Amino acid sequence: MNKNSGIYEDLITDLMYLRKDRGFVAARLRNASTLLAVLGGASQDFTDLKVRFVSAINSLPDKQAASLLIAVYALTNETAALPKLSERRISYGKRVGLKTDAIAKHENAALRELAIQLLSARYTMAPLPFSANVMPHNATIQEYVEVKTLVKDKLWQETKETYKLISLVDDVGWLEISSSIPATVTSTTAKVKTEPSSGGLRHRFYYDKPLMRGEATTLTFNMSPDEKLADPSSLILLEETRAFHEPTLKARFEVFFIGQVPEIIWQYNHLTFFERPGTPTKQQLLPLEKHNSAQTTFTDLYGGMFSGIAWQW
Repeated sequence: MNKNSGIYEDLITDLMYLRKDRGFVAARLRNASTLLAVLGGASQDFTDLKVRFVSAINSLPDKQAASLLIAVYALTNETAALPKLSERRISYGKRVGLKTDAIAKHENAALRELAIQLLSARYTMAPLPFSANVMPHNATIQEYVEVKTLVKDKLWQETKETYKLISLVDDVGWLEISSSIPATVTSTTAKVKTEPSSGGLRHRFYYDKPLMRGEATTLTFNMSPDEKLADPSSLILLEETRAFHEPTLKARFEVFFIGQVPEIIWQYNHLTFFERPGTPTKQQLLPLEKHNSAQTTFTDLYGGMFSGIAWQW
């Protein structure tokens, strides 16, 4: 993956690369690392990866786009015998009555739709775990989430959050989070409006223009206690956790402790609201690293389950 781009754009780059020359063949797939990972990884048999790829293409709502991609990637007996992309375009164009420049235009739009389908795993043969949890609540995929929290002598001081998102629908004008502790929220990437909600506050982030399907964006914001409203006892923090309703490819948590440090720190993953934070096992324990921080990273989060870091004083 290019560290300067997100997985969505990297996946599109792989899809564009793989359609050239002989198309979807094992030797070329090995060079498409992002697509390979999304399909289940290099340890999978090529036949299984090919079945998943065809399943993803066939799941596209636009069936003309699906038939075009099947041809472009040399996934039919007829096109598999054609060693060049240009030849496969000509062959498909003759069949449907389109010129090659029109086909290329349709191709590019279809590739972006296919990338969304692959990332959201909304197709029959999708690899686990996403295949059992394919419908995101807010119509987004979270490529990456980062939560950094500062705790001083047991009390919450500040949390900095970053969300790299891909929209799955058109006209997403705002995103929303909730907080049970009275908090002040500021953001440099969106306008923030805070309103009371049942049991806490609702923070809504508005964009200058709505996000469209397939569009990627980064939301960053800071949260800190509202000193006028927050009860000091409610600021004694015992965990930092999030419920991942949207499919999330990667999430990183880091907690910095100033002054008093916890007696024990652990990570937990995929727990319900009532199960969290659980009883730690030896494998879940986290060490204090430099600057008295504890950190952990999770992958493939989904289904509204809770993941995060917990500790005991």
